[in-house]
Amino acid sequence: MDWKEYQEKVAEIFRSMGAEVLVGHIVEGARGKHEVDVWVRLKNFGLEMIWVCECKYWKNAIPKEKVLTFYEITKDIGADRGFLFSESGFQSGAIRSTKNTNITLISLDGIVDLIGDELQEITLVKFLKQIGSIRSRLKQCWTDDLGNVRFIKEVDFDACVTIDGQLLYTSLEIQKGLNENWPVLISRFSKSRTKCENLNELNKILEIEIKKIETKVSQIQRNADVEFDKIRSLRSLFVESILDLMEFGEKLLYGTTQCFDEKALTTVGKMKKVGEIASKLKPHLGGSFSRELNKIMRILIDTIYLHLTKPNTQRSEWNTSVDIIKEQIAVLMQIEKV
Repeated sequence: MDWKEYQEKVAEIFRSMGAEVLVGHIVEGARGKHEVDVWVRLKNFGLEMIWVCECKYWKNAIPKEKVLTFYEITKDIGADRGFLFSESGFQSGAIRSTKNTNITLISLDGIVDLIGDELQEITLVKFLKQIGSIRSRLKQCWTDDLGNVRFIKEVDFDACVTIDGQLLYTSLEIQKGLNENWPVLISRFSKSRTKCENLNELNKILEIEIKKIETKVSQIQRNADVEFDKIRSLRSLFVESILDLMEFGEKLLYGTTQCFDEKALTTVGKMKKVGEIASKLKPHLGGSFSRELNKIMRILIDTIYLHLTKPNTQRSEWNTSVDIIKEQIAVLMQIEKV
C-alpha cells in the first residue's frame, strides 16, 4: 500500500459512516489556504461537524513538530476535530503535545473502535455549545447590556425565564451524560421528563427538544426585534429634536430677523417635543441606554435650556454647551443594545 491508497482507505472509513468526504481538499483558513488530506463533513443528530485528517504512511514514528503543524491548520480553518493517521506510531513528545487539543492520534484499526462513542460525545458537546448560544440570544431579549432584568412589551418575560431555566437544567444533565452518570432526565415541552440511559438515547431526545426550543426562541427574538426597532426609531427622533432645538435656539439668541418673544414661543414648543420623546423612550429602556439618556437630559436642562432663558448668553458659552451635547449624542447613538 502506498500513501495514496492509505489516504483513500481513511476516506472510505468516513464515507461508510455516511459522511461527505473530499480527498486532497483545499480549504480557506483565516491565514491562508491549506490542502487537507481528507476533509469530512458529518451530520449527526441534526448537527454538522467538520473534521480534517492528515495521513502519514511512514516507516518511522511521527514526531511532535508534525502534530503541532497539523494542530495549527485545524485551528486556522476552524475544524471541529483533527485526526492524524499513522500505522508506525507516534513519538512520546507527539502524544504529549495533543493534551487539551482537538487532535486525535490514530491508526486505521483504532478509528473503527474509537469513532462510535466518540461521535456521540462530540455531538453532546456541540449540543452544549448550541444551548449556550441559544441562552445568550434569549438573554438579549429580557436583560439589558448591564445584565439587569428588563420588561419589553412584545416579549413574554415568563416564557423567557422558563426556557432559560430549562436550558440551564438540560446543560447540567448533558454534563452528567458526558460523565457517564446515568440515567439522565430531560425536560420536554408538553411532555413529562424523559429518562435517557445512554448517549444515543440522550442525543435523540436533544435533537428533538432543542429544535423546539430554537423555534420558540427565534419567535421571541423576532418579537423583541420589533420593539427594539421602535426604540431605535424613537432614539433617532429624540436626537433630531435636540439638534433642531439647538439650531433654532441659536437663531433665537443670535438672530435678528424676528423678535425674541416670537421665537421664544417656538423654542418652548421644541423643548416640549424633546421632553415628550424622552418620556416615550424611558419606559422601554435599561442599562447603558437608560443611563446615557438621563445624562443627556440633565445636560440639556443645565446648559441649553438655561441659556435659552437668557437673551444675553455669551456665544462662546453656547458653543461649548452645544459641543458637549453633540458628544453625548454620539455616545447615545453608539450604544448597540437599546
